[in-house]
Amino acid sequence: MLLVSLMSPGALVVRVALFVLVVLVVLAVLVVVLAVLVVLAVLVVLVGSVRRIRAAVSGRPLPSLHRRRDPGSGSG
Repeated sequence: MLLVSLMSPGALVVRVALFVLVVLVVLAVLVVVLAVLVVLAVLVVLVGSVRRIRAAVSGRPLPSLHRRRDPGSGSG
């Protein structure tokens, strides 16, 4: 019965509807993936901020890649 309906003149409408449905599903999946990535980025920023705040409160500096002054090297 499905094959008969696909061979009928209304098959174009069915194909277009299926195409639109697939496109909408793909877009929905992309939106969900982007939302997850945004949430992860926000969590990373928040965790970094919390670590920075805790280090500032405890009084010990965080190990950073760009050190401005290194008293042990004597180049300052």
